[in-house]
Amino acid sequence: MSIFSFFLIVLLTCLLWTAACVAAAVRLKKPLLRRLLLTIGFLAPLLSLLPFVAFTTILAFVAHLQVNWFPLAISIFISTLIGSGLILLRGTQPNGGGWKTVPAANWSPLALFTLFLLTKSVTAGTILYLNQTVAAQARALQNEAAVLMTTHLPPNLPDQENAAGLYRGASIIFEDDDAFQEFLQDNAQSFADPITQEEIAFLTRHVETLELLRQAAARPVCRFTRDYPRPSVDMLLPE
Repeated sequence: MSIFSFFLIVLLTCLLWTAACVAAAVRLKKPLLRRLLLTIGFLAPLLSLLPFVAFTTILAFVAHLQVNWFPLAISIFISTLIGSGLILLRGTQPNGGGWKTVPAANWSPLALFTLFLLTKSVTAGTILYLNQTVAAQARALQNEAAVLMTTHLPPNLPDQENAAGLYRGASIIFEDDDAFQEFLQDNAQSFADPITQEEIAFLTRHVETLELLRQAAARPVCRFTRDYPRPSVDMLLPE
């Protein structure tokens, strides 16, 4: 099923809901219930489409997604607005004999609700199928990327040549120093001469940590290990 056909089924589902509600409403004897069902029949499809219109608007004009779904979404919304309005107006058009003589009195609510449920099931099934298809494609791309990454990975480095472990150890020490974290928040600029007593105390306290950084800087390569066989957009990047 093409995307255009899917949107047409969505439009048909919305119009069938309105027609079914109008056909049921004109058979009600209480005016309040009749008006309530007519209102629900008209507004429910529009309210259900509004989140999709808003989402496609954000993707098109805020995120600037290359594939633009906004024209289709807004077209379906406007078509539903016009179609539901026409069904409501024409179906409740008075014919001189009260609600029993309006055109919608000849419509079968049961048949319309059955068609609505059928088209809604097709819509839900299509969404489920598209979701499974996209998930399968994502897994295939992930496997392909894993093969490419593992094929082109550089050879493993011995720990004596790789500075990543030293940098990671120094980073953990600094992160565990709450006083240093507060100091960095209060003093975002780099150390400058003459340094303060607080800065001297920090440097004195972290003599061994600074030695780790000196050793790391002296090593020829710094390469952090990552789980390349399972690449993902949220892969941890320690550096």
